[in-house]
Amino acid sequence: MDKRKQFNPFLRNVITGLYIFAFWILLPILLVKLSLPLDRKGMKKSFPWFIKAAGILISIISSFMLFLSVRDFKRGAGKLPITAIPPYDRIACKGVYAIWRHPVYLFYILLAAGIALITGSGGFLLVILPLFSVLCFIHAKIEEIWLIKKHGDAYRAYLKRTSLIFPKI
Repeated sequence: MDKRKQFNPFLRNVITGLYIFAFWILLPILLVKLSLPLDRKGMKKSFPWFIKAAGILISIISSFMLFLSVRDFKRGAGKLPITAIPPYDRIACKGVYAIWRHPVYLFYILLAAGIALITGSGGFLLVILPLFSVLCFIHAKIEEIWLIKKHGDAYRAYLKRTSLIFPKI
């Protein structure tokens, strides 16, 4: 019997809702709140129009790439990128996952950087975002340890073919 059918659909929807709330609503609010005191202490910048325009472009591209990342993960792994929902029996390795191992983290960080450029939040751009990026990197590495245990040589081969951040040539 398919393991996905054994997982309670109501519980799956509750967990999905909690993940959406936590990572797409609560986390951005928390990160912005952490940057506000820094901005009030003089880190708020008035960037020139072309920096703000670059922020808009980065935000648009990152939003689109986030969409592709979630879509490609769903197609490849058979579920949304929510580790609390089993099963996790397939490796997403097509689409953007053929280039990057963790594109959701990468483009989430780039989207946040674009928004920081638009708003001129020096506190977010220079302090909060680098700290958040390090935490995402640590989380990705922990996730990879778990994936190696789960998928063994198949995931090791995937690690060799793909990059964490910069595409391999």
